[in-house]
Amino acid sequence: MLILTGYQLASSIHVHPDFVLIEMNFYNNSNYLVWVFSITNEFYTRNNMFSRICTRLTTYTNLKNQVSTIRSLVNLSAELRKLNNEKQYQKALKLFNLYEEKHPESRSDFALVQALKSSTHLNNLSTGLKIYSKYQSRLTTHYYALASLIALLGENNDITRAKDLFNKSTIKTTGIYGALMKGLIKHRQFNEVIDLFFQIPKPDEANYVLFFYACSHQRSKEAPFKVYKTLPHEFEQRPNILSSLVNAFIKCNELSYAEKVFFKITKPIVNTYGNLMKAFNENDQFERTLQLYEQMKIKQIEANSTIYLLLINACANLGVFTRSQSLFDQIPKSIQKETFVRYVGKITT
Repeated sequence: MLILTGYQLASSIHVHPDFVLIEMNFYNNSNYLVWVFSITNEFYTRNNMFSRICTRLTTYTNLKNQVSTIRSLVNLSAELRKLNNEKQYQKALKLFNLYEEKHPESRSDFALVQALKSSTHLNNLSTGLKIYSKYQSRLTTHYYALASLIALLGENNDITRAKDLFNKSTIKTTGIYGALMKGLIKHRQFNEVIDLFFQIPKPDEANYVLFFYACSHQRSKEAPFKVYKTLPHEFEQRPNILSSLVNAFIKCNELSYAEKVFFKITKPIVNTYGNLMKAFNENDQFERTLQLYEQMKIKQIEANSTIYLLLINACANLGVFTRSQSLFDQIPKSIQKETFVRYVGKITT
């Protein structure tokens, strides 16, 4: 039984809300209709009033069903996103397929994107292509879906089709550029990544990180210098961008620039320290490796076995064995054995 509030009916037939509270079975109650008629002071016949109310109720019922469907789609999209965030990709696809069987006529674009995302993480190319081919007319204009599909193709060694889809697309967001860049990196097409980056009107943080990563593998000096000099102000303090730029300069053997950028990072991660220390050691700049470790202690950044190994190697090359022993004694017992085994393995190979 459908119950309307007084306000809902009153707003439809211009009656004060305080006077109206009806149920569906009131249509057979002619006295009630006469009562409503008398309150409105409008000169309608009973049949006209009855028809008018029925029309309003039908509209309300249809709207209620639409709202129910929308809520169902929103709940599906939210649940798929939750499962994907929890890395439960198989469950997400299972839920999507179950909903598709029960409601084949309705599907939200966001739910389709989440299903494609699940397929990408599962490397399930067949399911991803099935979703895309079935809803292609909707997905070709949805940039999240395009990015997901391009990423899926790139992850599944179909970089040619990923490029083709990218080239045919009339919309190209930073996410779509990034998806293709990741695919190109996986296939070690670093020059194409660099060229693609310079086509992006306004790159985002992920685009910069992928670009500098490609530069580090291509050992391209000109490209990272060019971008570094024109880096937008809002990205000058982004740790991820600066760390990837440091690595690019290291690979290009531009240690002075790498160190300059490194000191702009508010709190570098331990891996960035390790990369720069390794570069110093390889270039016989052992004192600078030890200086970096002192900065780590000041910033209270905990060293790992890789850092200690690089420090011991630096001390050994400097001939300061007492300091090397002191460093070894500072190594936490939890990683002391691992560091020792790695060090012995290194000097015996």
